Amino acid sequence: LLTDYPCLCPNSESFAIVIRAWLNSANLARNVDERIASIRRAYEWLSSLRGIENENNLSTAPELFTGLLSVLKSCAKQRPYVLELAKQIFEDYRQSRHRLDAYSYSNLLDIGLKAYSEHGNNSELRLEFVENLFAECCNDGLVSNIFIRSVVDDPSEECKNLTDRIILDGIAPSWSRNLKNKNTRAIPSDIMTSSKRQALRRRGKRKKIISFVNQ
Repeated sequence: LLTDYPCLCPNSESFAIVIRAWLNSANLARNVDERIASIRRAYEWLSSLRGIENENNLSTAPELFTGLLSVLKSCAKQRPYVLELAKQIFEDYRQSRHRLDAYSYSNLLDIGLKAYSEHGNNSELRLEFVENLFAECCNDGLVSNIFIRSVVDDPSEECKNLTDRIILDGIAPSWSRNLKNKNTRAIPSDIMTSSKRQALRRRGKRKKIISFVNQ
């Protein structure tokens, strides 16, 4: 940073441009390790911005946190260790001036499920991760339809257990009380597995076609 030249000090937008550029580099990278390297550079810049936030009207933006988490999903299965980085970004988001959102929860859930998918011996860790994150999401009132579908569709015994014990009993309104978009709230059909949801959609499409033909 050019601190000796106040007139040249970066603003929030210039930080965001650099962070987005590294995220774009990560999206374009074919090699997973190159992708992770770009994500780490983006995170370094975001951390720098957080360190001087509120100075000279500098501030972070929610989409910078969710953008990092979103890109990390593509690395988690091949490089499970990125889950720790994702947890740190998620916690930074929680500690920021912004409120957590449903996308950050669903992204972290997907990263964790992918990271643990190749390690059958980590069932206790997976169970702790899934149950703790689900409890936090409920407490924050940010359980979305995407979050519920990810849990229901995951083949692990831990997710099946959580679905059978809690989710199948119904979705409490308090779980989604802080969702800004009502269309992201979970509905009964979201509790179905993906195959059942697809079959339901196909039946719906057939009914529409038959109705149109009969008109």
